[in-house]
Amino acid sequence: MITVAICDDEEIYCRQIREKLTAFSIADSIDMDIKEYRSAEELIHAAQGGWTFQLLFLDIMMKDMNGMEAARKLREMDCGGLIVFITSYLDYMQTGYEVKAFRYLLKNQMEQQLGRVIGDCIRELGDGSVFTFQFEREIHRVRQKDILYMESEKRLIHLYAVECEYIFYESLDGVLKQLEAGMFVRCHRSFLVNAGRVRRFAGTELELENGTVLPVGRKYSVDVMKRLLL
Repeated sequence: MITVAICDDEEIYCRQIREKLTAFSIADSIDMDIKEYRSAEELIHAAQGGWTFQLLFLDIMMKDMNGMEAARKLREMDCGGLIVFITSYLDYMQTGYEVKAFRYLLKNQMEQQLGRVIGDCIRELGDGSVFTFQFEREIHRVRQKDILYMESEKRLIHLYAVECEYIFYESLDGVLKQLEAGMFVRCHRSFLVNAGRVRRFAGTELELENGTVLPVGRKYSVDVMKRLLL
């Protein structure tokens, strides 16, 4: 599942991007959750409410708060998704580096550029196989299959992968929305585990292939069992 946001105050561009995304989704069998916003304020409000995106198409020139301001706020909130700026001019390209813009779409070349840009984004995301997050203004990408488990400590997530460890701000529910469906399972209120990395399950605990033992909460044990039997 790839979560996508489109933020533009002009309906014509929102529709054009949504239609092209839908075409990619059908052609490549990629699940996409696409949401549209007509202002930067709406987008920021959704992000503050916990909605996260992996890919954002963001118009730069909008009324009140512009797209560049919105991008800065999102990065300050540790939103680490790919940002594609929609613009009529390239004057903002240098500023875009500050918020780690992935691509730019020129409105007068939308028809010619859109398919290529979406393709680049999907390849970068690896069809959901790459987990993207941000911490202390740095964007990190980890292959989902390399993730062993994640542990939640208040608003802080500890991510343990095969060869590295990271920390970032998010909830486990928010993380789950960004991960490939079926690959991970919640085994405890504080733990999310890669089902493919589980070596042993014994009711109240499970052991990973690296020897790490994690607790299994009573309310999660049935879901863990079902997932491991798939």
